[in-house]
Amino acid sequence: MRRATWPILAAVVLACGGAGEPDTGPSAPAEPLRSDADGAPVIESVTIQPAAPSARDVLTASVRAYDPDGDPLAMEIEWYRNGQLLDSGSDTLEPMSLARGDRVFARARVTDGDFDVEEDSRTLEIVNAPPRVTAIRIEPPEATATDMLIAEVQTSDADEDRVGLAYRWHVNGELVAGAENARLAPGLARRGATVLVEVQPTDGRDAGEWRASDPYRMGNAAPAITTQPVYELSSSATYSYDVAATDPDGDAPLKYELIESPPGMQVDISSGEVTWKVPESVEGRFPIELVVSDPYGARTHQRYSLQVSWEASAPPASGVPAAGVAPPSRAAAPPAGDADLEEADDDEFEDADETPVATGAPEEIEPDDFEPDPIIPDSFDDADDAGDADDDDLDDDLEDDDEDDDDFDETPASDFEDDFDDDDF
Repeated sequence: MRRATWPILAAVVLACGGAGEPDTGPSAPAEPLRSDADGAPVIESVTIQPAAPSARDVLTASVRAYDPDGDPLAMEIEWYRNGQLLDSGSDTLEPMSLARGDRVFARARVTDGDFDVEEDSRTLEIVNAPPRVTAIRIEPPEATATDMLIAEVQTSDADEDRVGLAYRWHVNGELVAGAENARLAPGLARRGATVLVEVQPTDGRDAGEWRASDPYRMGNAAPAITTQPVYELSSSATYSYDVAATDPDGDAPLKYELIESPPGMQVDISSGEVTWKVPESVEGRFPIELVVSDPYGARTHQRYSLQVSWEASAPPASGVPAAGVAPPSRAAAPPAGDADLEEADDDEFEDADETPVATGAPEEIEPDDFEPDPIIPDSFDDADDAGDADDDDLDDDLEDDDEDDDDFDETPASDFEDDFDDDDF
């Protein structure tokens, strides 16, 4: 129990006898006298601080009391949450036992040993606790203009609410327009720039205070080679490669060097042009390494291999047509049956025109009466043999055909039919 004492001013009343009065002998012992001012202690006020507490705050009770008799006072504090006794004995209450929406009051009990009095404070409601940013760190630890900067933030919320964050990025003291999230895009801060980020938390009800990170200094970025080399050389005796590079920090001038190369290869230190007059006797694969550096020592490398080959294209093999040229086509040989017709006697064909011609209506042919033209199998074998004849023999046959055309017209039809026996079918 906490005790409070105050100075006491007591009034003392003395009992006295009158002058000249007779002594009546010993008197009975007198009872103790109480002052007219003697009474119970008085509590003037009981208050709690802070006046609008949250679940993060330590509550403190303050009591003002006095005793009319000046007696020393003893005091005890009881804490109530939502109408139930929560704690007693101390004038402070730790926040771990409270949550948003709880209703809390303090009850003060005061005694002077003879009288006990009590008084309650005003009831307070625990309000929302705004979240807080407890730590901010910018990553990566050593960034350059080519890196994305990321703010890593730690927060706390006494009510265990979900916390959102607002961001403000500054480069060299200037607010970066549009940079309102946890990332700062590459290229917005260059070598030597000072960067910091401010973060404000919110739980959807209340926003916490802005908090700034420690200043962050940007490092130097290496140049970047933006071209690709020529990897093969087979049609020229001079090799050339124009190396191009840029610097993210805008540093200039850039310096070009060859770290590894075949003998005689050179690079222009300022323009980056690589040249090599290749001897005709040189062939094979050659490793090459280029380096580009800025004035502050940052470097970038490009490594590749150059294949040198002087092999000539071989002509096509004998008898094989060149690409894109089709082989000559062979003319079809006439059927072997034609050769037999050419040897027919001229007189036999002269009577062909005397064959009587049928008159009158055409004769109807029933489907069962129709017979296909006979096929002479032997003629196919002869045709295959004729197809294999040389080109010169084919030309001679064609000339003989021209000479016999007139004789063919004079061959009698009856003789023509006699040349074909039934056995041929």
